[in-house]
Amino acid sequence: MTHLLKACLVLLFLGTPETAHSVSRSDNLDSLRGVEASLQKNLSAVQARISELEVQLRIQEVRSLGGGPIKTTASLGGSLRAEPSIFGEAIGSVGKGATLVVLGYQSGYFRVSDGTSEGYYTKSKLEMNESMTEMERLFDELGLGEEIEAGKLASQIALSDSLERYWSGCKQDPAWVSSDRARVRKAASTESGSLGLLSKGHPLLVSESSPSWSKVHFLPGYYRSLDTLAAKTLTDSCLTGWIHNSLISNSPVVRLGRRDLFLLENPDTPLKFRSLIRDGKITFGMTREMVIASWGQPDDVNRTVTQLRTHEQWVYNDEYVYFDDGVVTSWQD
Repeated sequence: MTHLLKACLVLLFLGTPETAHSVSRSDNLDSLRGVEASLQKNLSAVQARISELEVQLRIQEVRSLGGGPIKTTASLGGSLRAEPSIFGEAIGSVGKGATLVVLGYQSGYFRVSDGTSEGYYTKSKLEMNESMTEMERLFDELGLGEEIEAGKLASQIALSDSLERYWSGCKQDPAWVSSDRARVRKAASTESGSLGLLSKGHPLLVSESSPSWSKVHFLPGYYRSLDTLAAKTLTDSCLTGWIHNSLISNSPVVRLGRRDLFLLENPDTPLKFRSLIRDGKITFGMTREMVIASWGQPDDVNRTVTQLRTHEQWVYNDEYVYFDDGVVTSWQD
């Protein structure tokens, strides 16, 4: 074998200098990518730990606020109600400057006690503090529609954190009802029993799909957001059924407004009232529900009960609507 042939074989075996440099660069790149992946993994772990510590800190801060019962002062006097609503029965009164113990929060009302009686008092007539602000934030953030109890703030904060984790690792796809009405079935068939009707824009979580049907998790009623649904999913209190794919969208859908939703759910509403409700107007003979659909919830309700009938005055800023036995008899603007 000649020296030239030996040299060629050595070059073929070892590679050219350029090839050697290329291999070296490739090894370097792979090594750097490995370091990057390791750092990213460590960074994710650190960020997760920071999130856990932030939640624990929030819990401790809430527990340390006041070191005991949450107290507030009434900035204005008003009625103490049996339910968290302007329509709740008045069960007592609160004087301006009264000191109250806060027991819970729901839909703009705090459940309070003055030491002798307990009921719901509107947020607008109370002096807010950090604990009350946290209760309001949790109620809105979780969207469960259930009262946030003062004695369970720590567990509610933990649920809020679980909700964030749920979304970060969620394997279910969000969807929304795209038709005016969509029926949820017990199985993937139009012959299957119904679990209820959902209106346009209702949020869903899809866990399984076929060419025609999707298995969805949902909540009945008029719920605000996917966060509500996710929180209920975490507490195993949502419903599961099947809905036809032609009735849903993977993109957010604008919900029907209050007026259109009322008219859709109440098809027997007389024609003379339907156009007025749609235009945000009221007239004689309308029911309470029709007025709420048209004008929304009143700011206040004054009720007088006699042997013959019940009179109500609904207050809308500087406008007033009068009812006799639940039917509009007059209004003042």
